[in-house]
Amino acid sequence: MQISRSIYIFAPPEVVFRTISNVPLRLSLNPFWRVVEVRKLTPGKLSKGTRFRIRLRTAEGEVTYTSECIELEENRKIRSRAVEAGFEVLLYVKEVAGGTILTHTEILKNGGEKLRSAAEEILGAWLENVKRYSELSNSKFNFLIPIAKRWFAINPRDRELLKAVLLLDLSVTISGFAALLIARLLFTV
Repeated sequence: MQISRSIYIFAPPEVVFRTISNVPLRLSLNPFWRVVEVRKLTPGKLSKGTRFRIRLRTAEGEVTYTSECIELEENRKIRSRAVEAGFEVLLYVKEVAGGTILTHTEILKNGGEKLRSAAEEILGAWLENVKRYSELSNSKFNFLIPIAKRWFAINPRDRELLKAVLLLDLSVTISGFAALLIARLLFTV
């Protein structure tokens, strides 16, 4: 089974590639799991043959696997495979007018439609986070990245609830200030 999704990112290919080639960062941008450990098993910079031992915590428990880079073209594509799990990931970066198209293709050896729908939800949320991170790191507001990374780590379903709570809190605060201002105007001589 193969799943493929693309997203437009308002940043040059080298910025997007820098985001996706940083394996710990790339993994941390997925809001459906927490990175427990990313340990590089091979020396040198990321290249064909580079291996990582990865431990992630998901809602179902902890997952550990070895990831191996099987193809790398600077600022263009990264292809890796999970050695024990038997799936491959191809990340392809293409320059377009004003930005970059990032395409993520996942090749799963096992799994049915249930796995496909879960993978598509996860993939969509991850691509949105890669987009936001790359665009922010390419802007003059890149100093906000530490705060943004905390937001990216929140599950998208939980983000909606958090936004509603923050909006409610903001409206109560504004109402309180408005009441104080009116009282001051009415009762000040």
